[in-house]
Amino acid sequence: MNHYHESIRRGHALLSVDVADESQVDRVRAALNGAGALDIDERVARWKSSGYSGYDSSVPAYTADEIAADRQAFPVVKEELSVGKREVSTSGVRVYSRLTETPVSESVNLREEHATIDRRPVDRPATAADLKKGFVEVRETAEEPVVAKTARVIEEVVVGKESSTRTETVNDTVRGTDGAVERVAGEDPQLRPDSTTKKTQ
Repeated sequence: MNHYHESIRRGHALLSVDVADESQVDRVRAALNGAGALDIDERVARWKSSGYSGYDSSVPAYTADEIAADRQAFPVVKEELSVGKREVSTSGVRVYSRLTETPVSESVNLREEHATIDRRPVDRPATAADLKKGFVEVRETAEEPVVAKTARVIEEVVVGKESSTRTETVNDTVRGTDGAVERVAGEDPQLRPDSTTKKTQ
């Protein structure tokens, strides 16, 4: 019970709760912890690390400045690493359809017809038919190449996308602070003024 007196001397308040039955104890304890209630055992251990040995009724209560100093809080910070993902454009392909020209050569056999004249000596008596006018015409012919082009589809370039997944491990460093308790020496009681002593004239 003396530890509770010491807590009050240091500026804390004592709260007592009466419950109707034992089933409500856990609910009350959870509510008090959620409101910031102190653990007296943890608090006493902290006081002892600073020289506290037990409640002394002759020691005056804490002043406002001493209460503020006793309750000075040092935050304990811990960073958490949160890894998400976003879609970015990395690269791509662009397929063009363009006209190309390639020289080619093909061989073809061409036929030509030429008129020929052959003179041969003859020695016979002339007839009336030989004395008539007339002519004979022979047409010369020749073949020439005829070019025709036919376009055929020989290949199709299909453009699409396929997806895949990979696992990447992200290595980083998270920062934080920790609380350390250092034991300090107490003041010499002989050098400390007694606030309860009254001076007489």
